[in-house]
Amino acid sequence: MAAVYGPAISHTALRHALLATAAESLPQSLFGNKFEDEKLKAYQALRVRLNDPSKLTEGDVFASYVLAYSAFGIGRSSPQYTPKDAEQC
Repeated sequence: MAAVYGPAISHTALRHALLATAAESLPQSLFGNKFEDEKLKAYQALRVRLNDPSKLTEGDVFASYVLAYSAFGIGRSSPQYTPKDAEQC
């Protein structure tokens, strides 16, 4: 990924989607609502990008995939996201 996006991910939606996925496994006692905060920022960034679909990039698609994978990841018995999360998109 660094070869395409550089050492720091400049694509806003993708950066927040990856941070949300990483934060999902952090202890909530230390990191509070980092997962929810980053997930919301990723949704907001994607919503802005969807205002002009002709400008969507592979980063937007990848961010959507990362959020979906996080929601319905392998090895989980139930999805973490709810239908209310879908309304935010």
